Amino acid sequence: MDFKFYKDSLKFIGFLFAIASIGMSYSLYIYISRGESVAKTIIRTLDIVTIVVPPALPAAMTVGTYYAQNRLKNRGIFCISPPRINVSGKCKIFCFDKTGTLTEDGLDMWGVISCSATSMSNLISDPSTLDNKSSLMAAMATCHSLTYINGTLVGDPLDIIMFEATKWVLEEASASQDCDRFDNLVPTVVRPPSSPSHLLSSTISSSDSNSHSSTPSRTNTSHNSDSLATSSTYLYAAHDILHTGDGGGVDNNSDAQLPQCQLSTESLEEASSGSSNFDQVAPTIVKPSDRNTYIDPPDMKKVTETTFEVPFEIGIVRQFPFSSSIQRMAVMVRILGKQHMDVFVKGAPEVIKALCRPETVPEELSSILTKYTMQGYRVIALAHRQMESKLSWHKAQSISRDQVEVDLNFLGILVLCNMLKPESSPTIRKLQAADIRTLMITGDNRLTGMSVARSCGMVNNDDRVLVVEARGPQDEKPAKIIFKCPPNANTDQEDDHEIIFSDTAIRIENGALSYHFALEGKDWSAINEYFPDLVPRILARGTIFARMSPDQKAHLVESLQKLDYIVGMCGDGANDCGALKAAHIGISLSEAEASVAAPFTSNIPNITCVPTVVSEGRCALTTNFSVFKYMALYSIIQFISVLILYTCFTNLSDPQFLFIDLFIVTVVAIFMGYTEANDTLVPKRPLGNLLGCVNLFSVISQIVLVILGQVVPYLFLTQQKWFIPTEEPDDDSSAQENTVTWETTIIFTVSSFQYITLAIVYSPGRPYRKPLYTNTWLLLYIIILTVVSFVLWLYPTGWIVWLFQLENNPADNYTNFRLTILLMCGLHFIISLAMEDFVATSSAVKRFFQFLRCKSGYKNGFKNILAEMSNDVSWPPIDVPITPNYI
Repeated sequence: MDFKFYKDSLKFIGFLFAIASIGMSYSLYIYISRGESVAKTIIRTLDIVTIVVPPALPAAMTVGTYYAQNRLKNRGIFCISPPRINVSGKCKIFCFDKTGTLTEDGLDMWGVISCSATSMSNLISDPSTLDNKSSLMAAMATCHSLTYINGTLVGDPLDIIMFEATKWVLEEASASQDCDRFDNLVPTVVRPPSSPSHLLSSTISSSDSNSHSSTPSRTNTSHNSDSLATSSTYLYAAHDILHTGDGGGVDNNSDAQLPQCQLSTESLEEASSGSSNFDQVAPTIVKPSDRNTYIDPPDMKKVTETTFEVPFEIGIVRQFPFSSSIQRMAVMVRILGKQHMDVFVKGAPEVIKALCRPETVPEELSSILTKYTMQGYRVIALAHRQMESKLSWHKAQSISRDQVEVDLNFLGILVLCNMLKPESSPTIRKLQAADIRTLMITGDNRLTGMSVARSCGMVNNDDRVLVVEARGPQDEKPAKIIFKCPPNANTDQEDDHEIIFSDTAIRIENGALSYHFALEGKDWSAINEYFPDLVPRILARGTIFARMSPDQKAHLVESLQKLDYIVGMCGDGANDCGALKAAHIGISLSEAEASVAAPFTSNIPNITCVPTVVSEGRCALTTNFSVFKYMALYSIIQFISVLILYTCFTNLSDPQFLFIDLFIVTVVAIFMGYTEANDTLVPKRPLGNLLGCVNLFSVISQIVLVILGQVVPYLFLTQQKWFIPTEEPDDDSSAQENTVTWETTIIFTVSSFQYITLAIVYSPGRPYRKPLYTNTWLLLYIIILTVVSFVLWLYPTGWIVWLFQLENNPADNYTNFRLTILLMCGLHFIISLAMEDFVATSSAVKRFFQFLRCKSGYKNGFKNILAEMSNDVSWPPIDVPITPNYI
């Protein structure tokens, strides 16, 4: 993560060491020239190092981050990488997933459209009205990966919505079912009824249970459970009736007896985990909920009478799980009584269409898809294939996906409504007002993404969206890229915002209308491979990236970082893990897979957490810089104080050192981090370069004022008639300096006020933090320190003089002198505050340093790209194919 704060802080510490070396050299000079002992000379020289580079400096650098992390935690946002908080303060672009992030987690069924080879039906708002035996209904009921956990149907939200719309029933085996008694080929069984409702009016029985006769007889029985097989004596013969090794009906060579049983509300159930030693033919069963749908019975030659009805049930034999890289899933199923298996596939319409036989795809499909996707609906296509009857169950378990998902028959489409979260639009506007660019990275359809982008405000109504299509070489034709301008029904263009299209270019009149690129994952891959020179331009204007796989999402984030963007990513699913990990600021709205990869995890189920993280990042960055500069100035203040007192044959007393280090600087540095982030995000970002010209000017200007603030009062002291300079100690070099002197007293007093002054100067408020007066602890403590400093200087009593080892003449308090010193301290406060607020941070100073550096162009790569594009009026060409040779 290329962020310079920590590198610059180490360089700044090196700068302080350089200053310390100057002070050490001066200390060596004066102590050696005075003939002091080696031990005392070394101790006083090393004191300079601990003063200029304070041990508390590393801890002070993290004060803002620590408190920002706590505030985020209190607001339901957890951070596992605190340094990322500082980085979020410099965020320039934020990427969003669509489903579950910008839009609601759940989907609403809008309807289903069935089709034939020549036409498509009207939208059917209630899919349960479809014929239960239709392939489209079967596809909706089976093409999913749902399961029951603690009695609750769980799985992908889309799958749940689709299945519940059919009003079918899904049955699975209970965990307590004893499967050890079952045929080890087929653990699915027919079990006794568990409810008084029945479907069949006939029973099957053997004519002689003790013989091998193959002529069973029909016996009328009541629906009493005593006449049925108990749960411990399952009908093993039913396995041969319903499922034989070759996928057919009854095994004609079987001499198995058919004990009396009733085919009533029996259902096929999934074997539990205890049946792992079995080959499962139908782990999951689905069926119509009304149980009034039947199929013709299989050919059972050994049964005397076969006029009973077989319930219409479908067993899911095998699942091919959904893969975001191929954008589809599939299942192999077996309809009860059928001698063949079926395959149902669902996925992205363009993917399913490519897998279907062309004659089964209606010509109007494209227009129907465009109609719904441009309105923001999510569209899923369904297809079917009947497998050969010779396909056995064992072969079905080993057949490859590529062999199954071919030569499909197009069945129809599901239309689902994915509503925009109410918080999305205000949050996007808030980020854009803060000059943070927003874009969408989704696995959904491009047109749907374009619709959602307009709805949430990523694309203004007056803006144009240009579709980018790129293809690799095909049939000896070179790779090409083309920019298309689809119609924009939402735009009412005014005369002064007119966009003019020609055969070769797009021209934006008056700069009032901007454009955005929209492309899909396959286009992104082709551009990177065949048009790498156009990647920066696509990134600089790209807003909608659709049909993106997880790897493509991560690659897109990394590509944005190469343009010097500080990139944020917000998502909620496993598909976003790579992008969340690659981004500088990754925020997961899920506590599942994505939270492991993301530095931030939010319990807030919408994107309102994004401005919170950014504002706390800006606050933390500002606080860390302020505390760092305060600690640096604290060391400089004490460094100057000590050098002045070394020159005067004295030093600060131990109580004075403790009061400054412990009660002033340490507590103030802690309380400075209590200031909260400002709720309003502004376009201007805080400074991120600790060694930048503006920051260095701020520090150096305050150093100059600090030096003047101590030297001038000291010189004023020496001009007083009553002042007697401190004399050089006796020849005994081991004697301690006399710390009860006027030099020590005035330097201690003036420096105490300087620490308070800089605490106020380096506690900035808006635009990144709340004002100083909102930080109650810091404000109260500054008031207490100010009162204590006034008392120590103006009204020193006996015990205070003794405790702090101050010089005081009870006979004459030198009131005028003391008031003059206070006036100097007040003047230093006013000048320091004005220097920081009106000079050091002004735009004039920034422009002045840019002029001195002869700065040309922009520091960030993406700004140079945008400037280059704005000057190129012939780009992008509209509806003109571009080949690599053209570029």
